[in-house]
Amino acid sequence: MQLRLSLFICISILLVSCGKGDFVNTSEKIKVTIRIEDSLDIDQRYLLRVLSDGKQANDIAILPQDKSIITNKNNEVTTNLALNVPYTIYVYRTKSKTIDEYYLKPKSSSAKSSESTKDNPLYTVNITPTHDTKTIKIPLSK
Repeated sequence: MQLRLSLFICISILLVSCGKGDFVNTSEKIKVTIRIEDSLDIDQRYLLRVLSDGKQANDIAILPQDKSIITNKNNEVTTNLALNVPYTIYVYRTKSKTIDEYYLKPKSSSAKSSESTKDNPLYTVNITPTHDTKTIKIPLSK
């Protein structure tokens, strides 16, 4: 009985000690506010598509990302981005106030010429967030 208990304790300690060193923080993320500056159309909402190809450095891998976000009434949104990973942000006009509402609306096969489409964003910006990145300002002009 005592041998089984000793064996159980030894195996438990071995498993715990082996698993401790395997944890690797794959990326550090920071909160970043993305602000659309549009003085001509203050009631407009914007769909932001935030893409990254990911990154690999030694044993650390950051997976590619593709997220869609809609700005709030102040034309801004706060999201988490990985440090030192290149991102591309595409800006589109939308009438939807939430991302759920955006996906529930039927999509027209032919967009009006004044509307931005997937292949024709209003604005595109490339950014690589650092510890100093707090706000990304995107100016829109007509």
